[in-house]
Amino acid sequence: MKSLIIATDFSDAANNAAQYATHLSSYLSIDTVIIYHSYDNELYVNTDLPIQQTEELQKQREKTLNAIKALETKLAQISSKPVSFKAELNDQGLISGIKTLIAEYQAELVVVGSTGKSNFEQVLFGSNAMSLAKEITIPLLLVPKSATFKPLTSAVLACDLKRTEETLPLQSIRHFVTALGLNLHIINVKASDSEFIADTIPEQYKLHELLDDLSPSYDYIEHRDAATAILQFAHEHRIDLIISIKKNYGFFKDLFHKSITKKLAFNTHTPLLLLDAKVK
Repeated sequence: MKSLIIATDFSDAANNAAQYATHLSSYLSIDTVIIYHSYDNELYVNTDLPIQQTEELQKQREKTLNAIKALETKLAQISSKPVSFKAELNDQGLISGIKTLIAEYQAELVVVGSTGKSNFEQVLFGSNAMSLAKEITIPLLLVPKSATFKPLTSAVLACDLKRTEETLPLQSIRHFVTALGLNLHIINVKASDSEFIADTIPEQYKLHELLDDLSPSYDYIEHRDAATAILQFAHEHRIDLIISIKKNYGFFKDLFHKSITKKLAFNTHTPLLLLDAKVK
């Protein structure tokens, strides 16, 4: 059984991501779509009476379950292939709840909606998305609120040419590129004022050796801001999917602190797929 998890808070962004994921599931041969909501932050009741808390919890659970069922009905109507929908809700907290579902369903993808660039939206979305990116090891797809699904034809893979053979998740890359029939573009962004690194040429050769069978195009770009360069490339080439690799040994130390992933997540109008590197 192949499954994906849609995390929702029933916002417009989340509902858009759920529809996008449902369309995408047909191309990925997904059998089961899990619609998940964590109501952990909705359960604070201003009373010390356990019975009132229990009643409030039950009311909230019923309200949330009805909302999931309504979303499930809507998604079933737009699904182009038979798929089983499962409603899941609990008060575990988003990350803990998703980890539980990944283990239970052996899920292959988590999908969440991204909102926008306002400070309030960045606090809510940024906190959840970046925490998910850190904590889960299966692919995470961030779907911008403005994204409308259409059959995907192209993807850009951002590669930093560091420990390529050790870290590149070849199985995941091949799975998505092949299943979706994508034309793959591979780009490396070098800071305009950075010095030449001796390992760059060997890493380029290794990159070609590992991925040439997918017939990608390669672009080596100089730009002072990597995220901006990636987004410009995606826009100019009408890219349908941006793929970024989470390198846990240095991803958040080297990239997150430079705001590359954060900028991609907050500014992209193109769905962003985060893949875990092979090494930890």
